[in-house]
Amino acid sequence: MLRRSFLRLFTLAESKAMFLDAKGHSLASHSTATLTQTLQVLAEHHHHKDTALTHAVLQRLLSLDSTDADSETIALFHTCKENSNSDPVDKSPLPLSTSTSSSHLILQVMTLYANDTVVRERCCRCIANMCQLTHISHTLQSSSSSSTCGDNVGESQDSLMNSTTDHNKTVDGKKNNIADMLVEQGAVELVFGTLAMFSRLSAKGRAWSALAALNLVCLSENGAQRAAKAKGESVLADFVAASASHMNNNNNNNNNNNNNNNNNNNNNNNNNNNNNNNNNNNNSDKSNQCVAIDAALGALTRLLTAEADDNAAGIRYRYEEVSYGTVEAIAQGLVWLSESFIAEMQTGNDNGNSNSNSRRRDGMVFFPTALPSQQSAILTYLPPLHKAWMALRSISSSSKNLPIVYEAFYRPGEGSGLQTVMDVVLMLGVSVEGLAAVGAEEAMQLQSNMLLCAMEACADLTATRKDLTAGALAEAVHTTTTTTNNTNNNNDNTNNNNNNNNNNNNNNNNTVEEGGGGEEKEEESVGVSAVIPTEAALTVSDSLAAGVVSTIAVSTIVRLHATHREAIENKKSNTIHNRDSNHNNNNNNNNNNINNNNNVNNNINNVNNNELMGLVYESSVFDLLARCVVVLANLAGHDIAVASLNTIAALHALLQDAADILEQIGTQYRKDPSKLFTNECSSQNNNNNNNNNNKEKEKEKEIQLLLIQQCALAGQVYAVLWGVLRTPAGTSTMRELSVNETVKRVQTAVEALCEAADGLKEENNNNNNNN
Repeated sequence: MLRRSFLRLFTLAESKAMFLDAKGHSLASHSTATLTQTLQVLAEHHHHKDTALTHAVLQRLLSLDSTDADSETIALFHTCKENSNSDPVDKSPLPLSTSTSSSHLILQVMTLYANDTVVRERCCRCIANMCQLTHISHTLQSSSSSSTCGDNVGESQDSLMNSTTDHNKTVDGKKNNIADMLVEQGAVELVFGTLAMFSRLSAKGRAWSALAALNLVCLSENGAQRAAKAKGESVLADFVAASASHMNNNNNNNNNNNNNNNNNNNNNNNNNNNNNNNNNNNNSDKSNQCVAIDAALGALTRLLTAEADDNAAGIRYRYEEVSYGTVEAIAQGLVWLSESFIAEMQTGNDNGNSNSNSRRRDGMVFFPTALPSQQSAILTYLPPLHKAWMALRSISSSSKNLPIVYEAFYRPGEGSGLQTVMDVVLMLGVSVEGLAAVGAEEAMQLQSNMLLCAMEACADLTATRKDLTAGALAEAVHTTTTTTNNTNNNNDNTNNNNNNNNNNNNNNNNTVEEGGGGEEKEEESVGVSAVIPTEAALTVSDSLAAGVVSTIAVSTIVRLHATHREAIENKKSNTIHNRDSNHNNNNNNNNNNINNNNNVNNNINNVNNNELMGLVYESSVFDLLARCVVVLANLAGHDIAVASLNTIAALHALLQDAADILEQIGTQYRKDPSKLFTNECSSQNNNNNNNNNNKEKEKEKEIQLLLIQQCALAGQVYAVLWGVLRTPAGTSTMRELSVNETVKRVQTAVEALCEAADGLKEENNNNNNNN
């Protein structure tokens, strides 16, 4: 007992006996050391640089770190020399120090073993789990957690851009956010230093280190800033590029091995067993690699969307000054993820039986009945693809980055990587259905978010730049002979059309056509792209206009519109049922009383209000719908599919809805337009009247939102039709669908609303002048 009072709790010999066998090999799962004993041994003997012991202790620590309570014990553990005489069993953990001079045990181990990748990657796993704890509590609770890193790495936590940790929570008056404390003690620099050792890390180590980086930059207050100062953007970009290159090499080697095995018909059982083991290892490595690239892309996107340092250039966010290496890495990661996903889906069909074809309905993949390998591929590749599109969306939103994006996706002699990327967006974002049927709500939300990010990026890549000065536009005109020639040809055709239209002024069908060329000369320079059409820019533009992007947009518009109309019909049927019931009750109680007739009219007006409120799009649905229409507007005139009958029919349906809704709003608010164009409402003294008044205000706000949505959609559809009219077959297609009649209805309704608004404005001005 004298030794226990003044010396270490565990001698070096006792520590080795707890974790190593007689030959010095790790006992692994056969060790019986508890979590507290494991931490104590690591704290007392890690500075001896006994590599075998340290590896064995960390391996035991990883096996014990399986719940939030375990991670909290590790986070709270702090050696204190003053209490070295206390018993290890009764010793309670002390709060983690926030002083940078007293680092956490895990960080001390990482610093001491700076070149030992096994130690550093295992410490990264502990850091990733500790960061997920929201705050430190003095009472450890045995609550299980499904979001900790295990030996079998699952999907990474989708914490990007959603750091909901409350940084103001305190314990005993001190801030105890574990992620913030680790950042202050240098965890970011250590983790990103581990990421830089990509070639030396194991597959699990890459996933663990990437997860640690993701949690540090997303779940801490200053993690992104510290990472940026440590050149984290270039480290993460190199990590993503190396991951994509590494997996490409592995895929090529596997394909060569499969071809060699197919050529050899004499395979015995041993060879089959070896092949199965190799396939299992490859699948495990690929799963870990997907987690690693997912987390790395998430951390990279978080850095790109962080606020830039103070500068005189007016740059607000870091993605506005992104480097070419970062964009190229994101493009490589996106291409590799897309190619791997297609390969996984095709492998599932090839390995399946003849019934696999029945699992695809009209090109659609119904998730509940898909093959298990296909279900796994969808759930595995959806998160990293979502993050890759988030990063690309942010980069493409800055016009200065567009030439870099074009160059990054330009792959001469290697096929069109962007074409493969868009094929996956079509397959995963549009063709996969039935996620809600199995309760995969998070996956369904990721699917919608990925599709929105992809459409926003495509809208930026296909948009005509109009923010250049006259000198820059002139330079672009002189350096773009193709664009100039096309512009001149269009002007000649427009002049001929105008001459023909002047000779046929009595033909009503030409009213829309005349608008198609009235301002062509004014837009001669405005339509020039800001990006000088290099070979990369032209190739990428051609890939985007090849028909896949427009197919995605049209399919999404049809699906969203059909779902919205179905919801409207359901609400309308319920409303009609309730209205009939109320009407019958009123008829039974009414005796030709005028007041009762007024009540019936009021009820009908309320029903119309409710019907209008049911027509409002949800914000997420409207954003995606509007972005798809914008993409079609950008592609009109370049992609012949935009001028097809199917596309115009889908847009015509949106325009018809806008006409019906605007007419209904105009009819309902014709007598009192003040409720539609103002937010004020007369006050009532009665409490019940006040409550009704508040409800009425909410209804008016909803109808105002509906008016804005429909006018915005109509304007965007007009932009598409403008581009379609400039194509040879556009006029005949629109005439066949009588689009001009719907346009007249929309214009009449809008003009009526504008007149009501102008009249209300003039009345208010007169009242103010009289006062």
